Amino acid sequence: MKDGEEVLEETNVSYGFWRRIKNTLLKLDVFGILNSQTAHLPGKKTSFNEPTLFRYINVRTKSNEFPVSFTGCAVLNKNKVLLADYNNRTLTVVDTESEVIIEKKSLDSDPWDIAVLPQDQIAVTMPYEKEILVMSTAGKLIPIRTIKVKGECYGITYGEDHLYVVCNPASVLSMDVQGNDQVNIFQKREKYKNHKDLHYCVLSDDCSTIYLSSYTSHCILRLTIKGEILSIIGYGDLKEPEGMVLLDDGSLMVCIYRKHAIVRISGDLKHRQKVVRVDNPQSICYNRHQEEVYVGTFNSELLLVFSLK
Repeated sequence: MKDGEEVLEETNVSYGFWRRIKNTLLKLDVFGILNSQTAHLPGKKTSFNEPTLFRYINVRTKSNEFPVSFTGCAVLNKNKVLLADYNNRTLTVVDTESEVIIEKKSLDSDPWDIAVLPQDQIAVTMPYEKEILVMSTAGKLIPIRTIKVKGECYGITYGEDHLYVVCNPASVLSMDVQGNDQVNIFQKREKYKNHKDLHYCVLSDDCSTIYLSSYTSHCILRLTIKGEILSIIGYGDLKEPEGMVLLDDGSLMVCIYRKHAIVRISGDLKHRQKVVRVDNPQSICYNRHQEEVYVGTFNSELLLVFSLK
């Protein structure tokens, strides 16, 4: 791994973004809010501003061998976001205030998703290794241990001292942070037989339910952590859903890859609205400190920053 100075020298970060953002803005269309027949989205807030494109951060570096593909993103602190670049087998730490890459960590295999753990740690899924890589973020990114799982692991989320990981063939594994007591909560196969290629997951704030994006069946599932289906929304404008994030009001923002859109869905999966158009949205995370949403795209060097203020 190159030292910080070399990484900064090769990072192409644009500060005069008005000149380059023009083409990006041409691809973004903000849609109206839910119609009068749609109830308010449930949660902590009675209202939530629609996301507006605030800026973008160019994270291309000279060392990238392939087009950048951010399949995972996670907020580490107020001004720091971590990105998983699947194509280039790297983890990239970006200072969102200065718009500078402060660390780039090469891995031995392709990372997919990231979950933030307590005590300055993260868990990164490595599909082709069928393992979860646990790392320290206290200083530089340092591997601590690996957790082996059955199947190619993709989406990962954390809550109440447990990891939840979606794997293929279709399964959702629950385990402690050491990887012990692995249980598949998605094992009633007859009920779930049409839901294959699970890509991402996210827990509700109270850790009572888990949301899954089913890529090939074009839907979002809401389950109890025991595996019982509570509700499903899909088809139509949810073609090939990918990354998801839970907002403070209890609603979800979901990347709809094939439709080139970010969609807002109520926590009970009864209502949805198309929020904004983005080419090939793949991953998404929410910065509660800044009230910003970061969207990583596939085959693009831009990290899009949307304001919810």
